[in-house]
Amino acid sequence: YAGTPGGSTLTLATGSGDVTLNLPAATAFRVNAQAAIGSIDTNYPLAASRTSTGATLQGMMGDNPALAIDVATGNGKISLQRQAP
Repeated sequence: YAGTPGGSTLTLATGSGDVTLNLPAATAFRVNAQAAIGSIDTNYPLAASRTSTGATLQGMMGDNPALAIDVATGNGKISLQRQAP
């Protein structure tokens, strides 16, 4: 996904495969990401936690974000990237 999401909830999920989100630098959001088997990479100041086979990431960027991002993959990599301003 690349673009400017509106408010509400953006849900992205796959059983097997990578999920990439490229968001504009000023986007405020809450994120809940889970890779059951795989990894999570981000250039936001958020830290992913490793599990025995995968990773999770929960956090918030900006003040009072209207956007919630729920992203999951059963087997793959999640990439959450801030675009250059």
